[in-house]
Amino acid sequence: MKTAQTTRHFVTTCLLSLLTTIVLFTPQAYAETYVAGQLFTRIDSFVTANGLGIALPGECGLQIYPGHPQKYRKPDALFIASGRLPGDRVPEGHIRIPPDLVVESISPHDIASDIETKVREYLEAGVRMV
Repeated sequence: MKTAQTTRHFVTTCLLSLLTTIVLFTPQAYAETYVAGQLFTRIDSFVTANGLGIALPGECGLQIYPGHPQKYRKPDALFIASGRLPGDRVPEGHIRIPPDLVVESISPHDIASDIETKVREYLEAGVRMV
């Protein structure tokens, strides 16, 4: 019998392994959108095949910042574990709960401090892994 903690550990371990493999073996010459699409496709396939929850692509807005109701971000991909969304269905409008995983593809042209700010804000909002 799977417990929530066992499932979460399994998901975290598998997704980290998957993401590390993709990032390490994707040539830097690829456009960020291609990389983001490939990451989403693989995450979605894995999540769907294992009934782990919902994976969403880049155009999904996150409105998860307490004290800043108008602020939202659109990560390149995200994952929300089963049981965290009502009826395990994607709501209308922006997602208003912190995902378990947020994926942001970066390029050599991105500014390091901007990336650090984005990661910090995601984590402070309750995202478990960026």
